Amino acid sequence: MKRRLELVVALSVIALVGTGAKSASAQEFASVPDTVEQGAPSVFLVDWPATDEDSVRGGASGGEELGRKAFLSLESASEGRVLSTECFPADQSDVQSAEQSRWACIAGVPSTLDPGDYSVTVVLGSPQGTTELEHSLEVVSRDFNTETISLNRDLTKMRSEPDPRKAEEAKTLRELVATFRPDAVYHRGPFVIPVEDGRRTSDFGDRRTYRYVDGASAGAVHYGIDIAADTGTPVRAGGGGRVVMVADRVISGTTVVIEHLPGVYGLHYHLDSASVSEGDIVEARDVIGEVGASGLATGAHLHWEVRVSGVPVEPEELLSTALIDIEANSENIGVEVRSQEGR
Repeated sequence: MKRRLELVVALSVIALVGTGAKSASAQEFASVPDTVEQGAPSVFLVDWPATDEDSVRGGASGGEELGRKAFLSLESASEGRVLSTECFPADQSDVQSAEQSRWACIAGVPSTLDPGDYSVTVVLGSPQGTTELEHSLEVVSRDFNTETISLNRDLTKMRSEPDPRKAEEAKTLRELVATFRPDAVYHRGPFVIPVEDGRRTSDFGDRRTYRYVDGASAGAVHYGIDIAADTGTPVRAGGGGRVVMVADRVISGTTVVIEHLPGVYGLHYHLDSASVSEGDIVEARDVIGEVGASGLATGAHLHWEVRVSGVPVEPEELLSTALIDIEANSENIGVEVRSQEGR
């Protein structure tokens, strides 16, 4: 709620500055998906040429000159707004540059979002005024696996009992992966599997039931993919980026989080050890740690998760298609509805 309010305030300020001014540039979608599966990332590319009157220095506080900002929201007739995210200049990694023409809006569609028709609105705000672009999007259903996991006494206690440290760690992670830095363009190509020759043990979106030692149970949604491998197996960065967290957490154990793109983060859980530090810049396939069984784990494996503006998305979608491709005119993640066979 706080983040949404900040976005609304930012656009309102930009609109006030540009009141009465006519837009001198043409804004239009360059690439849009028409359908997207539950749990998939979806990319909207917008052509938004800069003009001489536009400032691209950004910032709407402290008396700084206002720059251009863009935001995407997804709404349904029944629920209203279901998600929102910021957009960023896709054709240059430096937002201080004088010309920015193509912008990318990357939205993560929750795996629990109801299938149906949604409306997408991209609001472009500059000192010259605001423009809204609209598009219809169909969210289609996907079949998810179900699994039951029995926990021993220690893991039952770890997951079920209240723990202030656990709650604080969850809050810190939520805030981190909700952070959006428009200049954080580190990775453009497809991602890679972080553990080579591993064995897939769980898929993204699995509907889980945890069985406790006392007979009780609890449901959960699995936000990533699990890859089993021997303890000590190298874990590689799924994509290039900046290491923003290296921590020993209660549930996820030794954890490494990498910022790949504005609002796009890769999470690596249950490591035996980490070989990077916060602030390090890594490339895809760089070793960042070793497979382990730290935290809430029943065996040695890597949990790999990707979040877009805080929303967990299907990592498989990122292995064959780049999230941002400024040359794209028609192809886009989420356009093709994949077959459910073999899941």
